[in-house]
Amino acid sequence: MATRKTDAERIKSLDEQIAALLDRKKAIETKQSEVDRKLISRQNTIVGAWIRANDQATFERVVNALKRSQDRQAFGLDPLGQAPASDPLQQAA
Repeated sequence: MATRKTDAERIKSLDEQIAALLDRKKAIETKQSEVDRKLISRQNTIVGAWIRANDQATFERVVNALKRSQDRQAFGLDPLGQAPASDPLQQAA
């Protein structure tokens, strides 16, 4: 005859099942988050490339509006407040 589980054993078993399901849920959410992030990055690249190719004035406005040093560096600009005196962009500001 099969031994019947106690209430404590059933609770422990359910807790283990819940933990396993939560782990699976987290893995799926992480994967979806990566997919979403890659899609947004791709969209941003496409939009940026289009603006750069088709609307130079907007592109220059965006580049000149950058505040973070690493963003400015990506476009060959000096960090804000550290431009050389001969930089015409900083003299006009």
